[in-house]
Amino acid sequence: MNVLLIEDQPVFQAAVRRVLETIQGVNSVSLMTPDNVAEQASSGTVELLVFGCTSRSDTDLRLLSDAVRKFMPYRSLVFYDTPDPSFIYGAVLSGVSGYVPKSATPMAVWAAINLVLAGGYCYPPMAGGMAPAMSSMGALNPASGPIALRAGPRSELTKRQYELLRLLASGVNMRIIGERMGISVATVKSHARSLYWKLSASNQTEAVFNAIQRGLL
Repeated sequence: MNVLLIEDQPVFQAAVRRVLETIQGVNSVSLMTPDNVAEQASSGTVELLVFGCTSRSDTDLRLLSDAVRKFMPYRSLVFYDTPDPSFIYGAVLSGVSGYVPKSATPMAVWAAINLVLAGGYCYPPMAGGMAPAMSSMGALNPASGPIALRAGPRSELTKRQYELLRLLASGVNMRIIGERMGISVATVKSHARSLYWKLSASNQTEAVFNAIQRGLL
């Protein structure tokens, strides 16, 4: 899997690159600064575009759109310093799948990247607790307008569910989780379904991402 990382802050660029190199299937990470997007020629397939915003929203949106058109990534993820409600709508129209703060922990970055690669979307709470409306197929639904993000956990996690959540976040499979918890794989899956429901998630990666966003990990 080829990843293109566009970021002008060396420290954050290095941090994201380290996370990317831990993700299964990533075998190439190309680095670029926003100022080089226009002059850089497209070469090869880009499965994931990771774009780091600067402090210039209008310029960022133009550069992001240019990068998406030029490199035609399968999936895109944007990192920001300060949330900008106007930028996020333009980003969604450009096909971006996620909008994540640069202040996120390495685990949150890891979860966001995996969620996007798995076909999901991650948009943390914006100004007023609003986010772009997504249809059930994950595309922008212009007729719906903005909608509130899903609420927090429906109830407190049990000690067992919290143990399961931490194991899911570590990336181990259901068989290993069952061995560590002393239960069958079928029971693990049953507990996982209940955990996903509480976290408003549909899969393991989304559950971990939602848990991190809510301060549970």
